[in-house]
This record gives sequence, structure tokens and C-alpha cells, in this order.
Amino acid sequence: MEITKSDILKLIKNNKVDNFWNHFIYVVKRDFKPTGEVKENQIKFWKQGIWAGPFYPIYTFELNSQNHLINISNKLNPVGKILYFTFPLWYISLFIINIMDDFILREFIILLIIILVFSIIYFLITKKIYNYEKEEQLKEIYEILEIETEKEIIEREWTKNKIITRLFTYPFCFLLICLNIFFLIPDGQIFLSLGSLGIVVVYLYSDLKILFK
Repeated sequence: MEITKSDILKLIKNNKVDNFWNHFIYVVKRDFKPTGEVKENQIKFWKQGIWAGPFYPIYTFELNSQNHLINISNKLNPVGKILYFTFPLWYISLFIINIMDDFILREFIILLIIILVFSIIYFLITKKIYNYEKEEQLKEIYEILEIETEKEIIEREWTKNKIITRLFTYPFCFLLICLNIFFLIPDGQIFLSLGSLGIVVVYLYSDLKILFK
């Protein structure tokens, strides 16, 4: 079955240009409406998910001269890209400011370890969130467009690599939760605590949902 341009247009509720400003407004307003940009031989489509928040993908539908779908690709939106790298920098800068007030080598080493642990788990979690959101949206797109795919092969979740990854990330999640409870919240860093806890909760939710599924 050929997928035409008119079929893809059914996905879009709002027409917007794919640029940083429009994505920024889209994220700030917490707009969950399917949005896209329509060109002659290309259609871009995006939709913000409840759990992934600003880390949502942009799908690009490539069309041939007869306006038939020939390829689908995806990438992280520009706001998500900036947040992906700037949030750890903001987090690290707060620790550096605290260290500068009263430098103690022992505390510096502890904070350095905490920063390293947080950075690793942050990048792992955000990647997990993005991949999960991307796959869920792609399934929905296939259903709406009635694209036939091969029978889904259930991915094994207890492979050696995935077990090692979970043995690495789950303790880090626990460590980050303890860091928030015993250090950040008592110190009044509420916004920082909410941000880091939110990432942990989303990661654990999505990963456990996959395991139980």
C-alpha cells in the first residue's frame, strides 16, 4: 500500500515552521498537539509526549515526485538538544559555586564523584527517555498511516549487556535519590532537586514498564 502526502497530512493538527523559536514556545506552553511543517517533497512532524517533555523527536517524511512516501527519519528537536547539554553544565556550576566559598580537598573529591555519577546517569537516562518516546510515537504513526511492518520481535531485556547496564544505572538512581533527600532538599535546592528527581522517576518508570511488558 502506497502512503501518500494526503495520508501523512492527517497526522498534523497545527502547521508551524520547524525552527528553534517555535519549538521553544511549543515546549513552554506544554502543547501536546501534533504539529508539523509541510513542504513540497518533505513533511516534518512532531508531538510532545507527557513523560519525555522537551526530549521529543522530529520525524521527517521524504516524498518522491509522485508524492509517495519513500523514507522516514527522525532527530531530537533543537530545544531538546540544548537542554541535553546545558542542564549538566548548570548542575555542575552550582557545585563549583559552593566549592569556591570554602574549598576543602575532601569535599571537592566527593563533589567531583557526585558530579561524575550524575553526568553519567543523566546522559543514560535522557537517551533512554528519547528512545522510548521515539519508539512509542513511531508505533502510533504506523497505526494511523496503516503501514504494514514485520511482526514485532520482542527484544530480550535480560541480555548480558542490559543486565550490566541496569546494575550500573539502578544504584546510581538510588544514589541520586539519596543525594536529593539528604543534601539538596535540606539545602533549599528545590528546583534542582525536582529536575534531577524527575529524570530518575521517568527513567525508572519507562524501564520497569518495559520489563513488566
